[in-house]
Amino acid sequence: MKNKILTLLFILSFIPVYAQYDFRGSMGINMVNTPFLRDYLQENYAQGEEVNSFSSAVEFGLEAGYEMEKYQIGIEYAFEMSSFNYAFITGKYNFDYGVTSPSIMGYYLIKGEGYKFKFGGGVGPRLLSVDETKPPLSQAVNYKTTGFGVVLRADGTTALGGNFYAYIGFDLRYNLIGKPENNGQTIIMNAAKEELKMNSLSAGIKLGIAAIF
Repeated sequence: MKNKILTLLFILSFIPVYAQYDFRGSMGINMVNTPFLRDYLQENYAQGEEVNSFSSAVEFGLEAGYEMEKYQIGIEYAFEMSSFNYAFITGKYNFDYGVTSPSIMGYYLIKGEGYKFKFGGGVGPRLLSVDETKPPLSQAVNYKTTGFGVVLRADGTTALGGNFYAYIGFDLRYNLIGKPENNGQTIIMNAAKEELKMNSLSAGIKLGIAAIF
């Protein structure tokens, strides 16, 4: 019995005494560069209207983290959505997409009384869903695919009261997603039969609330 107690104390000696749980909910705007999508819309549906290299997308995010002194590990769930719409005599063209981005995150911390800054990044799978409606049809066709992505982030929190903090974050994302498909059918970009790819590079700012326990 004595040996078991000594073994347990030895193991506990390697566990950090200081640890906190960190939870965050946020909403923000991303500026997204999706070059193949831009070319597809410009060539087929923009009707002379210039399609910008960067388009805006809304992102919703949740994150749970485990803090150990100067470092934090966590799991993030983010959902980005955007839409492109063009009117024709025969009806409306719509291209709506959503990207689900779970990531395993790691950070280095700088903190003090009532504030905390984090610098780090993460990796994870990316799940894309596209709904495309072509006039004169009103029924959307859904395309899906999966890929891989990385994110780099710097963020900060400042105390509001109790365990709650105001959150602001900046991040860069690169998503290697590839070609969305519907029953094996891809979206054809042009007369050369090139297939649409949804790889993207984005920069974003997020605001939200964090809780630290």
